[in-house]
Amino acid sequence: MTQPERVALPSASRFREIVAARRPVIIDAGAALPRACTAWTLDYLRARILPHKSELRVVVTDDGNWVDGTQLTMPTAAFFDALAADAEDRCRYRPQIRLDTHYPELLADVELPAFLCPPLQVSSTNLWLGRGGNWTRTHWDLAENLVTQVHGDKEVALSAPDGGLRPRAPWSAEAYNQATVADLLADDLEAQLGDQRLAIQRCTLRPGDTLYVPSLWWHCMRGRGLNMSVNSWFSPWDRDEMHAWALLRRLAEHFDRLPAFHREHIRRYVGAPVEGPAAPTITLDQLLGLDQIDENAS
Repeated sequence: MTQPERVALPSASRFREIVAARRPVIIDAGAALPRACTAWTLDYLRARILPHKSELRVVVTDDGNWVDGTQLTMPTAAFFDALAADAEDRCRYRPQIRLDTHYPELLADVELPAFLCPPLQVSSTNLWLGRGGNWTRTHWDLAENLVTQVHGDKEVALSAPDGGLRPRAPWSAEAYNQATVADLLADDLEAQLGDQRLAIQRCTLRPGDTLYVPSLWWHCMRGRGLNMSVNSWFSPWDRDEMHAWALLRRLAEHFDRLPAFHREHIRRYVGAPVEGPAAPTITLDQLLGLDQIDENAS
């Protein structure tokens, strides 16, 4: 088990090289800490969020898994009171508060790094806020991700798309990135993996640390204590390219489950060398053989 490489604050060109290499890194801001790391307290956030939002959608859970928790509407003041009280009976968590569209004052505190500039395209910047104990199951995202820890610690585990992690349940389009896989932060991870051999990177983010999570990398996170994190989703590609890459990854994961006819059909089109100035134009149905399915094929 290894840790992501720790690097100094990169230039824009160096960061593009990091993204192109598709490996997680922890960026040490050094003296260039975002103002949020020193200015943000619960009272500070309450004073800037409450005038805009009298209520917040909050996730309440018994075990901290906010993805499967109960969503409810809670008065903003009551939510901050609960965080300040350090109540441990239930986890209260507010994921993904959009700063770029709703809270420009807070966005200014984050000071998006200079290396996050065109041609990289930032789609949103968000605040994640909870008392601690909140965690996400292992998943992957289509977008590139920068996570800056502002307050508290956050445990992170990551595994590459080709690192050996296999879903234990069929993929569904409705939950494209939430296939049932091992919890990479679990104490009984070896038992969960069984015969799988998995390359995992683990780290603990502390205030001022910024983690780059490449798109399509498996990852899960768990907060410790009062926790404030800010993330920025961004893309070096257009969205069609991201979706195409995600589809290819899913095809690779489940290729052996396809009937033999379909596997051969895909090999014929994808594996054959392309001659001439352009590849032949075919539809997705043609590529997958859906235009001529042989029900008797094994």
